[in-house]
Amino acid sequence: MGATPRFFLEDFEDSELNTPGITAESVLPPYSVGLPTIMPPSDTTASVDADDGQIDGWGRAGHTAKTAVDLTTPTIPVGHDAYVVFAFDQAQLGFLPDAFGVVWTDGAKDSNVFLQVTLGSGQIITGPVSVFGSGIRNGSTADARFLGVQSSEGIAKVVIQSGYLGGNDDFAFMQFDHLQYGLLVPEPKSWLICGATFAFAHCLDRRNKKRRRLL
Repeated sequence: MGATPRFFLEDFEDSELNTPGITAESVLPPYSVGLPTIMPPSDTTASVDADDGQIDGWGRAGHTAKTAVDLTTPTIPVGHDAYVVFAFDQAQLGFLPDAFGVVWTDGAKDSNVFLQVTLGSGQIITGPVSVFGSGIRNGSTADARFLGVQSSEGIAKVVIQSGYLGGNDDFAFMQFDHLQYGLLVPEPKSWLICGATFAFAHCLDRRNKKRRRLL
């Protein structure tokens, strides 16, 4: 875990989510809520590269967080979805973050990943659907993608949905790492960004009024 008074980075290397002013829940709407689990070093742990002290294309020796529940929908083929909801405590932080980011590090093959963000004003903005995941669960960092949003209005909540269509031999769980949020230089607009780790590939202006209900 690393931090400045205005910006925080959670890398889960101490096996906890303990940066201030944020909660994370895995949600199986509308039935149950579970906390994400922290994955210790293992053959399938996909931590962000270098968390173990080496840049070598592998995340097995680091730690990452993993969603705890899976929603199955009776479509043809069967649909699987996992959710994680990040909520910010303005009273504890003294502000709402104007920037948020997280790295999606692993999930089912060809996962459809989608963001929904609630701003401090109450406005909801949605991000583009992006397809991630090779389906190879070997701790490689090749699947890692950065997801983020920036808004001068402040960010109250972020929902990430990760799902896929397929058989019953897998689940839509996702691993995520390098949770980061805080105050940056305010921008005049709100932007959602998805793409390769720490590279911005897609942008969405908040003036796009399209809404998608996730929960």
